[in-house]
Amino acid sequence: MTTVMSKKSIISTLVFFIILSSFGQSEKILSNQNGFEIAYQALRLSEGSKDKWLITVTAVNKTDNQLYYAMPTMKQTDGSYLVNSFASQFSSKVTVRNATGFLASDGVKIKGEQTKLFTENKASILSQYDPGRIYNYENTINVKHGDTPIVTVSHTYPLKKLNEFNVEVSATLIDGDYKTSCSSNSFSLSTKEENNKTFLLQSVNGKQIKWLKNSATLFVKENDTNSTLSYNKEKKTFSYSSSDGINCEWTKL
Repeated sequence: MTTVMSKKSIISTLVFFIILSSFGQSEKILSNQNGFEIAYQALRLSEGSKDKWLITVTAVNKTDNQLYYAMPTMKQTDGSYLVNSFASQFSSKVTVRNATGFLASDGVKIKGEQTKLFTENKASILSQYDPGRIYNYENTINVKHGDTPIVTVSHTYPLKKLNEFNVEVSATLIDGDYKTSCSSNSFSLSTKEENNKTFLLQSVNGKQIKWLKNSATLFVKENDTNSTLSYNKEKKTFSYSSSDGINCEWTKL
């Protein structure tokens, strides 16, 4: 009895794999943009005058850094900035070129997570993909009976590391407590805006020091143009340089 049941089990398993292999495809890589790999798998769900297929897309950031793309913005009546309504919010799109039907052009859209980071003058807002994270997307499509989906990918925006963008210094990046390589002291930094001008307010030992924004990543100490703060977007640190030749690195805690 046990032998008979074992044979039945083996036959059932073999039939399952035969059916699976006849209806689906192994995963195929479509592109690798700066370490962001996009692959897909097609599984036929049903047959008829048109065959229905499930297109499953996997996207993985295989780098050690977050990858970003920039979407153009539009200023709102309340002064805030949102993604331009005419712009795509997707970094890439997987298309089945021989799809048929009303939604044939939809494809599978690959979208990151929108951040609160803007480029200079809030011209664009960034979306990100986390390192090592797997992003899954899917859609069902129809193709002519007997055909196999012809799958391609297109990219709307290039993916880059944060330091490759001219990021506007904002509270999201800056605000918090810092330590300095010059001493054991810690202090806080906060981003402020006054009369449409951005500055940093440093609070240390009960005193407040104002750093005026000179460019996208450079700040100059108020009443002391020889003391500067330079923001390193990749390391997310400040380089401090003073008029008396002292140089330190400020690291966020």
